[in-house]
Amino acid sequence: MCGIAGIVHRNPSSVQDQVTRMTGDLVHRGPDSGQVAAFGEAVLGHRRLSILDLTDASSQPMRSSDGRYVLVFNGEIYNFRDLRSQLISSGSQFVTDGDTEVLLQSLVVWGESALPRLIGMFAFAFWDSVEQRLLCARDRYGEKPFFYSLLDDGGIAFCSEPEPLRRHVVGPSEPSPVGLGQFLSLGYTLGTSTLHPRITRLPHGSSLVFRIGDSPVVKRWTGAPSRVCDEDSTSSPEGDVRLLDVLDGCVHDQLVSDVPVGVLLSGGLDSAAIASGLVNCTQDSGGSGQVPSFTIGFSDSAFDESNVAKMTARHLGITPNVRVIEMSDDDRFKALERASEEPIADSSFIPTWALARFAREEVTVVLSGDGGDEFLGGYPTYVANKIHNYGSRLPRFARDFFRYLAYNAVPVTHGKVGFDYKVRQLADGLHLDPCAAHHSWRRFFSDAQLRRLLHPAVYDEVRDHSGLEEFTLAWDAASDMPPLERAMFVDRETWMANDILVKVDRSSMSHGLECRAPMLHPAFTSYCSKLPVKEKLDFMTGKPVLRRELSSRIPRDILRLPKRGFNAPVSTWFAGSGAPFLKDRLLSPTLRTWCRQNAISDMIEEHLSMRADHGLRLLALYILSSWLDPGKP
Repeated sequence: MCGIAGIVHRNPSSVQDQVTRMTGDLVHRGPDSGQVAAFGEAVLGHRRLSILDLTDASSQPMRSSDGRYVLVFNGEIYNFRDLRSQLISSGSQFVTDGDTEVLLQSLVVWGESALPRLIGMFAFAFWDSVEQRLLCARDRYGEKPFFYSLLDDGGIAFCSEPEPLRRHVVGPSEPSPVGLGQFLSLGYTLGTSTLHPRITRLPHGSSLVFRIGDSPVVKRWTGAPSRVCDEDSTSSPEGDVRLLDVLDGCVHDQLVSDVPVGVLLSGGLDSAAIASGLVNCTQDSGGSGQVPSFTIGFSDSAFDESNVAKMTARHLGITPNVRVIEMSDDDRFKALERASEEPIADSSFIPTWALARFAREEVTVVLSGDGGDEFLGGYPTYVANKIHNYGSRLPRFARDFFRYLAYNAVPVTHGKVGFDYKVRQLADGLHLDPCAAHHSWRRFFSDAQLRRLLHPAVYDEVRDHSGLEEFTLAWDAASDMPPLERAMFVDRETWMANDILVKVDRSSMSHGLECRAPMLHPAFTSYCSKLPVKEKLDFMTGKPVLRRELSSRIPRDILRLPKRGFNAPVSTWFAGSGAPFLKDRLLSPTLRTWCRQNAISDMIEEHLSMRADHGLRLLALYILSSWLDPGKP
């Protein structure tokens, strides 16, 4: 796991210092070593977190034996040994034992057709010094990031994070209308969009080919989504093969490492399944099964799953490491500062950042349960979709009455995505079509709220950029899927790729920790795509197949405990010790160009007086203000 940066330019000597500075900003991603070098028109930089083949022979930028090709690479290729064997049989020779040289040789031999062969998480830049051609690509689901900017003189700059590009290459800028509209609506930006008008995100599962003076050619290498099982299918996807057997194989594949590996353990089903697979794999390989798990708890019991995680760990016989999160305001702001560098208003960024710091004290690599909700139907929004299917058929007066009750008869709480928040979101979406309703479940600011918040000219610029267009494109691409599968596909293309996995990468790499997700292994995702719909959402309960199979490994009493998720109590914090900091940040001049000051003041007062729960909206404004003015404490 590493950080990469580079510039392709007609005068490479003039930009080498910029690449050096960008690479210097990525030390947290690769604290072990770093190097910048010029290869013709390409200046490539790399920061290394040593995971495989810890020798200097696997350092980057890595050059092919004939000197023609150069690679900088961030990520892990889990099937690199299989690919290495295939390449050796076709005549390739190797001098290292790691995955970087295997990726380099794969691209030399197979070119872009190597991409579907890769099982792993990756973002890389591959330079052909003869053709003067740059090939860049990201993994299937977007675990590893890649940002780029086209330069005025026809060159291109790229980096693992957007902030070094902004700081050292393109300079500060007012937010783009597209990025601003998406961020205020959803708390993150989608697809190619970022808040900076000159910084572009390479979409997940995509490649980019660039030559100086030409426009980059970006295309999706993963192809269109494949049809999954029918709505009423009851057959198992692969005969007698069980879901957990497939997952155990994926866990085994992701244990390849020359440094210690642990597991992030919450009170949920996904991390419990990963932990049980990790125990089985280590025992099968002759180990004791004793692996470290890491859990963050909260002093607020409504947010705390640490007791459930400890019960799971003890039952599995693994070492539980639990730390109750008592973060100071200073620590919270450090986490939010990292979140604002690629603006993401996800409250779980704070505990994820703290959990990564905790785990890094003992290990360099951890496994997580990311991806399970999006492939096995674990989010409450999928239940909301089912309710919407019936509620949207009610007469308009009935829907209006339900909305009136939701806003006037249900008391406001500052709980963890509480009933009051859910019922209001549901009521707001009943009059919409299924795709727009699904989009509305994810919204922070509705259109009406944006109209009140923003100056009229700003609102006119962002009103058509709520992210609904991107949701609709994904919804239409999955038109032959059952409704639940469509919603899950949309979430994978939008929320998972641009929020969940961004949060995990950014928070873990803040501390030089590699986080791997076995539930995003192609073998597991392919199996899940063929599962009957009823195995993913049974009436109002998600993941019935995983719950049933896990009962052979973990007591049912543990599995029956309610899911709490990993949100942080930002609503409570903003109404308590964080209120002075919130006011200082949001009522400063920073936001006045875009937002009505009285609208922000009203939101804060409504939140403090418990007349509304604006916690996530205030978080979004805090993150936006931090991005606009990063120097303000």
